[in-house]
Amino acid sequence: MNWYRWLFEHFKLPEGARVLEVGCGCGRLWRENLGRISHWQVTLMDASPGMIEEARAHLKDEPRTFTYSVMDAQEIPFGDASFDAVVAIHMLYHVPDQHRALSELRRVLKPGGRFYASTNGREHLREVGDLAAHFAEGETLERIRSAHTLNPFRLEDGLEMLSKYFSEVVLHKLESSLVVTEAEPLHAFILSGEATADLRERPSAAEVRRLDDFKAYLRERIAAEGAVYITQASGLFEAHGSGFEKATIR
Repeated sequence: MNWYRWLFEHFKLPEGARVLEVGCGCGRLWRENLGRISHWQVTLMDASPGMIEEARAHLKDEPRTFTYSVMDAQEIPFGDASFDAVVAIHMLYHVPDQHRALSELRRVLKPGGRFYASTNGREHLREVGDLAAHFAEGETLERIRSAHTLNPFRLEDGLEMLSKYFSEVVLHKLESSLVVTEAEPLHAFILSGEATADLRERPSAAEVRRLDDFKAYLRERIAAEGAVYITQASGLFEAHGSGFEKATIR
């Protein structure tokens, strides 16, 4: 399953639509779906100049489709009713003031326009914390666990939040498992976050031994079971209209 193509399948936009993506990152959503864009005009926006330049480099062969802007989702310098759709892929939980951002995103949508926002649920990557207990303890372990569970915009509470701004909110859920058959990539992934920065950069001799033992444990488990399964619980909110009327899960 290609996540970005799955997202794109849920977009309901007219030919020639004006689209704003906030927090576009390197533009991968569009790179994965270049052949499916129907004469849209897409503005890619990110607070990071580096991300905007990376997106521009990846999409340089499509100058008529894409424009780029470095800006904050909490202060969008576009007029009211400027876009047929606004897209926010796994980014709202990074915004300091989510309600301010949602108010701005709602403002720039045309009447009848659609807002698409993806995020994770509380069960997403839940096995990572259990695996981390093989090498981490105390505050480090709690930071690893909370990195995958503390999210102010999750599948479980996004409906309530979005219903303050849109009358129709639908959640499209994608639940699957990540099947890991090699120890090294899983070991690297679990150690890749901010919670384990000290372990990566300044490990003590004892921590080095624990990390080596953890990698050996992963190898032994994969050899015995064939794979390690990691829960993926993600989804896409599709919203339109104004004010609260109803919300639906699909």
